[in-house]
Amino acid sequence: MRRAGTESGWLVAAAALALIGALGCSKTEEEPGRMVLSLYADMAIPKDVDSIQIEVLSDGALRPPTDAFKIGPGGHLLPATLALVGNDDPTTTATVTVWSFSNGVPRTLRRVVTQVPPARLSLLRVPIQWLCEGNVKDTGGVPISKCPEGESCVAGKCVEDTDNPLPGYGTGDVFGGGDGTDASTGTCFDTVTCLDQGFDVAVKTSDCSIALPSGDPEKINLGLVTELGDAGICGRKDCYVPLDKSELFGWYVAGSRIMLPGEACKRITEGSVTAVRLATGPCASKQIEIPTCGPWSSVGTYTEQSSKECDRLCTAVASSKCSDDTAAKCFARCYPGAGVCDAIIDDYAKCGEGFAFKPCPGNQGRTEPAPECTAQAERFQVCRKCARAALDECDYCTCRSCETAVTACDANPACAKIVACAERVHCRGKACDTPCQAELAVSTAAAQLFQAIGDCRTASCAGTCTGK
Repeated sequence: MRRAGTESGWLVAAAALALIGALGCSKTEEEPGRMVLSLYADMAIPKDVDSIQIEVLSDGALRPPTDAFKIGPGGHLLPATLALVGNDDPTTTATVTVWSFSNGVPRTLRRVVTQVPPARLSLLRVPIQWLCEGNVKDTGGVPISKCPEGESCVAGKCVEDTDNPLPGYGTGDVFGGGDGTDASTGTCFDTVTCLDQGFDVAVKTSDCSIALPSGDPEKINLGLVTELGDAGICGRKDCYVPLDKSELFGWYVAGSRIMLPGEACKRITEGSVTAVRLATGPCASKQIEIPTCGPWSSVGTYTEQSSKECDRLCTAVASSKCSDDTAAKCFARCYPGAGVCDAIIDDYAKCGEGFAFKPCPGNQGRTEPAPECTAQAERFQVCRKCARAALDECDYCTCRSCETAVTACDANPACAKIVACAERVHCRGKACDTPCQAELAVSTAAAQLFQAIGDCRTASCAGTCTGK
C-alpha cells in the first residue's frame, strides 16, 4: 500500500486571500463571509495535467493571477483548498477562473461568478475534469473558454458561470472525510482497484444512459475507459477517468437508468472513450467528497502500480531510434493512443518484446499517423488487443506467433464478437463451443477464422499451452 503525501492544501498569503475583502466600502453591518475553493482532478497527475493557475476579479477589478502552481509529486498535492475572504458588503461579486495545463498547454478552464455569502463559511467546488479537456482555446496569451459568453465547462457541458451551488463547508467535505491536516485522516478512491473488478456495459447513446444494475446502489462505480497511454488513471489493462456520483459533476439515477454526462457519449462516438466500465462492488460509490488515489493525492492510501514492465517497453521503443522527439513519444506519434510510458502498461511490454520496431518519421499530431507507420501501428494494435485479453503466457505466445490469424479475425466483425465472448467467459478454442455457441453460429467463415487461431496456437505454442 502507498500512503499519499501529507501536504493537504494551499494556504495563500493574506494579501491574496483578501482580494474580495480589499475592495469597496462597507454598505452593511453584516459579518463578512468566507468561501473555500476546492480544487481536485479526475486525471493522473502530472501525466495529464501538471499545473494550475488561478485568477480572481472583484466587481470587474482585475487582480494579478497567481503564478502557475505545479501539482503532483514535488508540487502541491490534490485535493487542495484556497480561501477567499469577503468584505462586509454581501453584494460584492467575485469572478474566479481556474486553468489547468500540461507542458504549458491549457487543458481545461472553469470560471465562476458568485458572491461570498455573509456570516458563514461556504464551499465552491472547481473540479479539473477530463470531459472539459479541449473546451479551452490557447490564444497565445490568456486562454479563453470555447463556451458561449458567460459560460464555461462542467463535466463536458457549457454551463452559466453564475450556476454554482455554494453549500456550507464542513470537515470532511473535501479531503475524503478527513480534515486536510494529515493524509491518514481521509480516504481516497483507488480507481484502478475498484474499476478493474467491473465490466463494460451497453450505453444508450440517444440519452447517454445505462441500465441501473441490481444490488447495492451505494456500491455502484462508473468510469470511462480510454485508450492505453491516453488520459486517465492507468493500470495493467485499462486507463480510467472515474465519474463522481453527482448530478452536476458526474452521473445520477433517473428511474431505472443511470444518466451519464452527454460529453461521454460524444467521446464514445469519436473513439477517445472505448467503453464505460461499471463496477457494483466492493468499493463504495465515488462521491465528490472523495478524491482519487495516486502519488498526487493529499489523502488516503492506495495500491501502487509497478513500473518495471513500462520501463522494459520504453527500452524496446528506444530501439526504433526515433530522432525527432523522445523515443517513447515518437512511437506515440506513429500510432495514436500507443502512449508515452507515463502509465504502467504491462501489455505493451509483452508485445514489445518480440515486435520489430522501425524508425518512425515525425508527425505534427497524434490524430493522423504518418503513412509509413500505419502498417506497423496496426500490427502493434492487434498485438495489444490480444495481450489485453491474455490470461497467461499461453495467450501471449498466441499473440506473438499467430499474428496473421489474429489479424484476420480482428478484421472480421463476427469473428471479433466470438473473441469478445471468449474473453468474457475465459475460454479458448473448442472449449468455447458451448459458452459462445450463439456467436459461433452467426457466420461459418467467422467460426473458421476463430478456429484458425486455435490451430495456430496448437502448432506454435504447444510447449507454453500444454493442456490448454
